[in-house]
Amino acid sequence: MLSTPIERLRTVGLVESLSSFALFFIAMPIKYIDALGANPQPVTIVGSIHGGLFCLYILVLLLTLRSPGLTRPLAGLALLASLLPFPFGWLVLDPRLKRHEAALAAEPAPAS
Repeated sequence: MLSTPIERLRTVGLVESLSSFALFFIAMPIKYIDALGANPQPVTIVGSIHGGLFCLYILVLLLTLRSPGLTRPLAGLALLASLLPFPFGWLVLDPRLKRHEAALAAEPAPAS
């Protein structure tokens, strides 16, 4: 499942996107809506997890960029998708990465 760098990037990106979704749509409402208790603790916990996953995502992105196959423009889109304060940016980018990975797999191996 995680045999290629792009697969690893897609997996970490998905997990990071889900943590962003949890932060924006679960933890933050709990913090700011009085009926939910107005408790800041979930933002602290989920925010810390999300921050760690974001750092992991950037590391995996850099490692993927160093490996053959990922183009700089696609890496730039991956970075942009992670920086936008919208947790679904990754879900828009993931199909592009999947198509790019399939195109790489369909290319013949270089002759040695």
